[in-house]
Amino acid sequence: MEDKPKKLELVQGAAAANPFNAASLRLSLNGTTAATKLLTTVPVRKPSKEEFFRVHADPNFVLMTMLVKFDSTFYVVLPHMIPEVGPDGEPFVIYSVINRVGVVSLWPIRIPAEGDRSNGWWDSAHEAAEMAKRKWVRLNSNKSLAAYEISIAEIKLPEPEWPEKSFDELLELAFKKQVIADSDSEVLKILRGRV
Repeated sequence: MEDKPKKLELVQGAAAANPFNAASLRLSLNGTTAATKLLTTVPVRKPSKEEFFRVHADPNFVLMTMLVKFDSTFYVVLPHMIPEVGPDGEPFVIYSVINRVGVVSLWPIRIPAEGDRSNGWWDSAHEAAEMAKRKWVRLNSNKSLAAYEISIAEIKLPEPEWPEKSFDELLELAFKKQVIADSDSEVLKILRGRV
């Protein structure tokens, strides 16, 4: 009878030595710690064609401003730098967007500068943004149409749950390292051929 306990001890010791033993890796649901998800990153991008999204209906969450797009990254131009940026800066309207899984982003849509004409891409994007203030929508590019096609969700989806952040906070998270504040801005140096 003494042999059985010794064998059992060896098996338990072997299980403890194996880091991939499922029993030793299993967590108890009672022992997990609850956490609050922090919003630390806000992408600046157009919603993907696969996602339904909403736009914040509060006019305080929309901004018309000057941006520079360089290497697929947007940089916000501070007002005193607009003359120095010149034709590299373009006017945009920035909308606050949330998708169905709660990812918040800022969507810049181009608007015509003085003397420019609008186009179907810009017009249909603004139309989609306005519609998305009331309904869940999705965008698809239609090159033959030279515009976006807008789809509306076929079922009633729940209203979005926006994070408790101001628009200023969203802008700071989105553009924290992408600001043209002076002539020493790295992107401005590249655009001027000084680097």
